[in-house]
Amino acid sequence: NGDEFPVEIGLNPIVTVEGTLVLAAIIDITEREKANEQFRLVVESAPNAMVLVDYSGNIVMVNRQTEVLFGYERNELVGQKVELLIPERLQKYHPSLREKFYASPQARPMGAGRDLYGVRKDGKEIPIEIGLNPLEKNESHFVLASIIDITERKKTEEAIRLYTKRIEDKNKELEQFT
Repeated sequence: NGDEFPVEIGLNPIVTVEGTLVLAAIIDITEREKANEQFRLVVESAPNAMVLVDYSGNIVMVNRQTEVLFGYERNELVGQKVELLIPERLQKYHPSLREKFYASPQARPMGAGRDLYGVRKDGKEIPIEIGLNPLEKNESHFVLASIIDITERKKTEEAIRLYTKRIEDKNKELEQFT
């Protein structure tokens, strides 16, 4: 009927007495393309920065929120090592941590019990929280990192800590008069 659709073609040579022939396997990949587009739309619409990283640590995909948070354009990130977004003093540790994650991949928060920081294009460090989600596609392994800027939370925590210390100091002062 003339409709076009996406295909994947595999070619295999077959040697016969009449010469070499080629066996072509043609697969309709319409559903795969739809699934890829749905995944891309979900990642793009997420309220958090989303970074898809392959097993080697290369950034495969980012969303608009990643551009906003880190100050890079999408084309400046895709194909780069994820360590680009990590402060220089911490970059050397990340590949081994990534390998440990891939040894036993499971959805989990990253850096439990540690303060995590990202680095923006302008060099400014920002406190972040990261959730890791392993993905497998066509026998390739990826991790989708959901990244949240927690700068305001850290400021609030520090203000509470200082206020609490002031109250404790005032209580000690009052105890001296009783």
